[in-house]
Amino acid sequence: MDKSELIKPFEKGVAAKTNMLKVMDNQEQLISKLIKGSSGIRAISYSCREIFREKNEETEVYYRRVDSEIKSAIKNRLNPKNTEPVNYDRLSSKNNYMFFFIAEVGCTSDKLLDDIKRYNFDLEKVVQTLLSLRLKLAYINDVTARYDIEPALYNTKLYIGAVEIKKLKDGGSLIEALSLNLYFSKQHEIALSLHKQVFSCEDVFIAESKDSCLLFHHKSKTLRMKDTLDAVKWSKRPYMAYSLKKEAKIFDKYENCINYHLTVSLNKLITLLSDAGIDFSPIEFKADYIVSEFIESNEQYSNQLVIIDNFSRYETAESRIQFREYLKQIFDAKCVIGVEDAPKPEELKTEGVSYLVINEEQKKNGSSIIRIDTGKPLNGFFQALGLHLKDARIPFDYYTSVKIHRFLKNLPSVTQGLDIERVTKQEVHIDSDGNKLPATTVLNELDKNKVKKIKTELWLKERVFHHCAIKGINFPCSELVLFFVRKLKKPEKQTYVAVVDVTANEDGLKINSHKRYKTNDKSRFDFTYPYLRRIFQNGDSCFDALYNQGFYIYDKTHKKLLVSYSSDSVPNLIGNAAFDNVERSKIADGINRQRSPEVCVLPYYINPTLKRKQLHHIFLEDCGQEGVRYFVSKAGQPAAKIEKQSKTQNILVFNDLGNKVHPLKDELTTLFLQSFTFDILNNSEVSKKSIFQKIAEMYIEN
Repeated sequence: MDKSELIKPFEKGVAAKTNMLKVMDNQEQLISKLIKGSSGIRAISYSCREIFREKNEETEVYYRRVDSEIKSAIKNRLNPKNTEPVNYDRLSSKNNYMFFFIAEVGCTSDKLLDDIKRYNFDLEKVVQTLLSLRLKLAYINDVTARYDIEPALYNTKLYIGAVEIKKLKDGGSLIEALSLNLYFSKQHEIALSLHKQVFSCEDVFIAESKDSCLLFHHKSKTLRMKDTLDAVKWSKRPYMAYSLKKEAKIFDKYENCINYHLTVSLNKLITLLSDAGIDFSPIEFKADYIVSEFIESNEQYSNQLVIIDNFSRYETAESRIQFREYLKQIFDAKCVIGVEDAPKPEELKTEGVSYLVINEEQKKNGSSIIRIDTGKPLNGFFQALGLHLKDARIPFDYYTSVKIHRFLKNLPSVTQGLDIERVTKQEVHIDSDGNKLPATTVLNELDKNKVKKIKTELWLKERVFHHCAIKGINFPCSELVLFFVRKLKKPEKQTYVAVVDVTANEDGLKINSHKRYKTNDKSRFDFTYPYLRRIFQNGDSCFDALYNQGFYIYDKTHKKLLVSYSSDSVPNLIGNAAFDNVERSKIADGINRQRSPEVCVLPYYINPTLKRKQLHHIFLEDCGQEGVRYFVSKAGQPAAKIEKQSKTQNILVFNDLGNKVHPLKDELTTLFLQSFTFDILNNSEVSKKSIFQKIAEMYIEN
């Protein structure tokens, strides 16, 4: 497709407010201003401490001890009452910790800068820690704000926007909150983000120190955190809601959505910077171009499908037979077998057959990944993989065992999981006179979008792993190398990089070869791909410097490298730059779903329909050689709520010398944008990925 047909000027764009600010002072000036008292908060002092990690000490246990020792050191310094909480923040350099706290007498910037240099701390990390502490204290010390549940600060984490989502039978509660994060970049940019958290809490009378646990104060109750639950399963909070009515449901209200709290956080940060005498400017997003062409996905797999049923909570034998017959029909499967008859992980066929495993979703955290010997549900596949690498004798549920074997042996078997919570449900009908009839038990059929998602995943995996080709897509002739990066904090900060060699042409694309590298392969990776080393010229390993979840395309013919990534330094859209959503929410109908750009409360999320049957857009902001920011959004009438925040991505293109070139003037960018497809792996969300990226991801994520 010609560039002019794909990338078109967009003249209706407005400036969107983002989660980021640019500060003008240098790092030393910022540190000097931030340690002084301002915004009603006293001056900041600091201390340093060396805390070694003991042999075989688990990460969670170590950092719990770090925070305990830091709090003890601060209390010894300040001698506060035992029940008075200690508010602080910290950063580390190897085993050295620098921690900041409020004191009657602050510190001098000269001594602080000397210690920063002496202990080898990064200046931007010190600024980040000071800003973070100031912002957290702005919440804690805000006496004018009225909360149903007050912001809670425990160790270095601040939780805001807490709401009670469920009362438990034992008198406790499920509390959903947002953890606040602040990032400061080398380019002097500040970014804010909020992350969903769900806690199971118990109602307690607190006599011990408030520093000993996370507490939420709800009306007359004190709620102590007992367990952390999986937010993906339990969180109901949307990114955007529009209702301003008091009687609206809790998460239909604007005041409880993420956008509201992110805007409040940004406003508090702006006040903090202004009071400290720090000059800044907002970072905005304004689209210059638009792409409206997407590749259609497919769900017509050709392999025979075997469904393996690992669900055990059937109420009756009849419900098991009925549900298995339903699965066979809806997925057009060859057969459905129980897990007791399933082939062992090493016996799965690697051609001609695909496997769909029905997993039992756990009520506690929504996971289906189970450690069998303890019955403990795990939060993700890589947590299970880490345990297996430490002790291969640990037993897991069937599907997790299959995935571990497949991952470690790098096998091309096609396997897909489907998590099921229950197979039946109760339906109540009303007769012609309006009377309720006795409840009947009926089959709990799968959501149509979930079925489509599973089918498209099976189709794509079959195309990639068994056929090594995807036909029916017209691309310019290209010889490409694809890279996808996944960096894990656990186990042991492992990094995986998938490398896929592909040929693209007018018939589609062909997978020529693939490899997967891990942290121990770092030197071999750096040696094998010298063109990556050219863009990281500071002497660091290019393996280490790759962006987490970043996607890279190398064009072997033109010797160009394209990078698509999202990071803390890429701004995310939170509102209209012309007005403030929090202030606007104070007037009747101030938060609404109007699509006209001038009055739209969330530009680029809410869009005018540009042409009939248009489903998605890619909005592009041209930043010259520094990249192209792009934002993918749905077209048409906005939903009553926007469930998930869409991340802005950035594109960089480098030439053979390692120099940045203008992405929108390069053919590799056109090829990349031409390859976008509806999101096969997350069917209910907006597409953000190229089909090239999806292919590379599958060698790590699936």
